[in-house]
Amino acid sequence: MRISIPPVTRTLLGLTVFSSLLVLSLRYLAYISLPDPHDVVVPWIQLVPTLSVMYPWTLLTATFVETNLFSGLLQLSTLWFGGAYCESVWSSRGLVKFVVIQAVVPNVLAVLCAVAFFWLTQRPEELMVDFSGGTAIVSGFIVAFKQLAPEHRIVLFRGLVKFRVLHLPLIFLVANTLLGLLSSVYVIHAWGGFFVAWVYLRFLKISYADPVLPFSGSSSNAANATHHNPHGVRVRGDAGDAFALDQFFPEPMAFVVRKVSYPVWSVLVKLGVKPFEQSEIDSSNQRYQSKRAAAIQQPTWRFGVAQELQQTQNTRAEAERRRQLALRALDERMGK
Repeated sequence: MRISIPPVTRTLLGLTVFSSLLVLSLRYLAYISLPDPHDVVVPWIQLVPTLSVMYPWTLLTATFVETNLFSGLLQLSTLWFGGAYCESVWSSRGLVKFVVIQAVVPNVLAVLCAVAFFWLTQRPEELMVDFSGGTAIVSGFIVAFKQLAPEHRIVLFRGLVKFRVLHLPLIFLVANTLLGLLSSVYVIHAWGGFFVAWVYLRFLKISYADPVLPFSGSSSNAANATHHNPHGVRVRGDAGDAFALDQFFPEPMAFVVRKVSYPVWSVLVKLGVKPFEQSEIDSSNQRYQSKRAAAIQQPTWRFGVAQELQQTQNTRAEAERRRQLALRALDERMGK
């Protein structure tokens, strides 16, 4: 069976394999002169806080260097499946923007954490930690799954492992928090990637909603937005209740998140952050209900890129047909 992988996803997979094999090769070439090749760091491709000023591009490249077999397989699987799915939904340009943000911003946070740890402990080794790896990328895609298909189930290894996308972020965060006993890199990247992805998708990402879906604003505004933009209604972020921060956690953790996040949000609003309008919240909630209804008809994701891409392409083709019908109706209405 021929597997079709979109271009950006294919590039990300190739970059991860090439970068990881390059670093591993250079490490083991130094095996003769060093007792432990794992001590070798390639500073012009891996991220080391004390050297990041000399090699600022490592804030991006280090994300695609995986030297742990399990983490590497997890990153490749996530890029293959998640990258292909998100690229089909967001477009290639949208995926590139998301990946760059998920690579650079969590690494900047990691460097700042290393500097803070150094100030607190006065231990120079805190600035020599290797922050390479794609944990932040994986965390970001998991947040994206929560937004795009929260009601779906994922089936791995022919049914041996089953779980809902809704629970995936918490599972991943808990697992990496426990791995923090081995290395703080997992904790910083997992939580940093989680919050960066949530903030971007919640407040910043621009998308275009299917004009056939319910729109809570005035009918004239919806018509004008659709008429001037054939891609649909322009939407900023995701104002839906289902994508609120507390919805990523079970009770009583969700209660604690609400108590902490509401005062923080109030301060941000006073500082000038624009809150969502009620029409945006209502529209996002209605779109979520539409996704939920679709998930009931096709509730399971089996781990196969070709199958998922075909399903997504069919869905997009149907959505495009509905958009054309909506545009034709709007043109006829405005022509009267």
